[in-house]
Amino acid sequence: MKKNLQVLMVTAVSLSLLLTSACSTKKSDAPAETAAASASAQPAKALPDIDPFKFKDPVTVNFGKSVVDIKKYAEGEDPENNAVYKLMNTTINIVAKNKFAVPFDTYQQKIKLGIASNDIPDIFYADQEMLEELIKNDMLADLTPYYEKYETENAKKILSYGDKVLFKGATKNGKLYGMPNVSDAQNGVPAAYIRKDWLEKLGGKKPASFEELIALGKDFATKDPDGNGKADTLGFAFNNELDLRYTSFMNAYGVYPKVYMKGADGKFTYGSIDPKMKDGLAKLAELYKAGAIDKEFVTQNMPKMAEGVSKGSVGIFLGEFFSPLWPLQDALKNVKGADYIGIPVPGLGGKEYKPYVPINANGYFVVRKGFEHPEALMLILNNEAEVSYNNLNNAWSKGYADINKNEKYAALGGVNNWLPVFLDRPDANLNRYNLFKYAIDNKDDTKMPEDQRTTFLNVKKGMEGDPNNWAWYKTFLEGVPSAGSYKNVVRNDWIGSPTATGKLKGAALKKLEDEAIINIIVGQKPVDEFDAFVKQWKEQGGQQILDEMNAASK
Repeated sequence: MKKNLQVLMVTAVSLSLLLTSACSTKKSDAPAETAAASASAQPAKALPDIDPFKFKDPVTVNFGKSVVDIKKYAEGEDPENNAVYKLMNTTINIVAKNKFAVPFDTYQQKIKLGIASNDIPDIFYADQEMLEELIKNDMLADLTPYYEKYETENAKKILSYGDKVLFKGATKNGKLYGMPNVSDAQNGVPAAYIRKDWLEKLGGKKPASFEELIALGKDFATKDPDGNGKADTLGFAFNNELDLRYTSFMNAYGVYPKVYMKGADGKFTYGSIDPKMKDGLAKLAELYKAGAIDKEFVTQNMPKMAEGVSKGSVGIFLGEFFSPLWPLQDALKNVKGADYIGIPVPGLGGKEYKPYVPINANGYFVVRKGFEHPEALMLILNNEAEVSYNNLNNAWSKGYADINKNEKYAALGGVNNWLPVFLDRPDANLNRYNLFKYAIDNKDDTKMPEDQRTTFLNVKKGMEGDPNNWAWYKTFLEGVPSAGSYKNVVRNDWIGSPTATGKLKGAALKKLEDEAIINIIVGQKPVDEFDAFVKQWKEQGGQQILDEMNAASK
């Protein structure tokens, strides 16, 4: 299952650190102040015209490489001597070397040592904290003119996703220091999965409002939908990590806990201290009291909660597009007749539901200041963009497809992990949905790209009733379009590593918040206790964090 999730979620290969911190913008198309945007108004450096896909003469690049499993190479091959690196040489004219190739926990230490000794690779991955440290030490090349001059239309289409919001974290003083490691834009976007068999047994209908969803959750908990005469069913899955189950629930009330955002006055605020939080918390407390939320959720983390879902005891699961693959399909295996339908989360009063969605850039690819060919990064990304758009007229794209189809490599878990730099479409899964839907509706799969055919066949089998492929069908034909249906989303406003006070007091403030919220939900404290929490949060460092954010954003 883990492998399946990696296939779906991770367009970011092995470097899966999340962008640190949080905040928000009001719309998915909200303008972002980015270096690339600023660069448009700047005179471009006088760079020569070159083939954007291949160097004329060989260029040697020393990469810093993180590997998921250093042993997962074909016999006789290794992180530097492998089919992908050879293809890079023959198609892009880049002689790929590794300054180091290590697991990610060691990788972070390597970068820190490199910063301390001023000895870093030519091109490598940096998370947000690494990036800021590298910029602070003046160790990175300004990529602004290279992006403008050499990046192709397809590459820019990916990198500038969301009106260039992905560049925000790599921008400093109008200069662009990194190319975002783009992940699928639907990761972290909520969708609601409802026990279809229970819904039919109770004679219910798909909820058209958040109030109807809540009422359905209560019915699932109190009307014995499994028909065994026991009070052993739940309305909603919930856990003590206060993760997407909690935040997407609260989003229905127009509040965005755990998110830093700018208010109407242009200053940062924190979603968890919004007075409107009381409305959502009161409803969660009501559901807990009614038994629609597990009385033991306080002791359950996400994996433990998933065990209950797998046993078929939960009627509504607020999850992500890939939730049918885990944990929902396990419920089908354990409970005869169990089934789910996936829908977008409905809004309060049937109005628009605007979820918080994390920015889909997991760190950045950067270039060492002083490296003679910063454009090498652009050429690699240009070629990888052609892979993302299935352009087999591109030499790298065709060669890469051939490697993936080669039986010698097929059993090794995917050659993506061998790439030192990675790029995929932020709409990759939505594109798959469109491909699959067209083929099914028109009974014509002749336009299906070969690298999507296996997944498509799984989806088709699931749709035709094959229980072994149910999860593929639900994921792509219900989960993906549900998560992709929201017209507006709330994003981060603060993109950067934690402030000085955040680093010092962030853990204590999180503990304070989690305990206050859980105490209210389980009824140990009244909802009005929320006001006391807000006061404490501000006094114990929260206000200082906001002040530091405001100062840093001037």
